[in-house]
Amino acid sequence: MNLRLDYVGDCRPLGSSHISVANSGPWTIQPDRTFAIDDNDADSSRLRLNGSFTGDAASGTFDLHTTIEAGARHVECDTGTVSWNAKLQ
Repeated sequence: MNLRLDYVGDCRPLGSSHISVANSGPWTIQPDRTFAIDDNDADSSRLRLNGSFTGDAASGTFDLHTTIEAGARHVECDTGTVSWNAKLQ
């Protein structure tokens, strides 16, 4: 499974922030068609993603946490748990 995640949200005190993660995995899909990812990268980001496939659709939750160095400021941004869904088109 390959993954690209784009999230636009509030990152106080910076205001609106766009966090993009493009990890190519591969990550394993279990025989019951579920998956769980807990990934840390070199850019100080942690992605926790889980979900399941049903037919041509998938759904689950993710939580993305990243550290941003903005000048002299050290800012922690966290999406909290966000629900997602996708459908093959």
